[in-house]
Amino acid sequence: MNLNNKLAEVYITCSFSEDKNNNQMWAQYSNNHSGFIIEYDTNLLDENTKKAFSKIIYGEKPKINIFDLLMMGHYHDKNIPETFAKDLVLNLLTKSNEWSSQKEWRLIPYQETERLFKFPYISGIYLGNKISKENENYMINLAKTNNYKIYKLVKDSVIGEMVYKEIVL
Repeated sequence: MNLNNKLAEVYITCSFSEDKNNNQMWAQYSNNHSGFIIEYDTNLLDENTKKAFSKIIYGEKPKINIFDLLMMGHYHDKNIPETFAKDLVLNLLTKSNEWSSQKEWRLIPYQETERLFKFPYISGIYLGNKISKENENYMINLAKTNNYKIYKLVKDSVIGEMVYKEIVL
């Protein structure tokens, strides 16, 4: 079993950004503006969930002891060397400086035993300006059903820039 599969068995992770206006991210992660963003109200997070959030560090990744990495499959959870565990976590939370515009956070709920993680803190949905009509209608219905605010990215004809316009439900 490779390391990625082993980590997938142990950790659930999800990435978040502080910036819903980053055009580079819209292009990369939503198939060139055809996707959506889900906004969460972090003020509603319980203490355990807050502890599971970590801000991404931008810079050089820490080196991992190759021997410990090779032995990963032979360790039981309690026998993993502490320095390896710290370096591994720092490695998961470090990205090259070139990604710093993403303003990323990671949620790694270490204590979660189920494969599903409930995260009921949605405060808004933002649709890309090239989202398909089918997906747009689906997201609007989801917003109506759950009483979420929903916005669509549109080009403002006066200022010539992309802005979010609220869709009145």
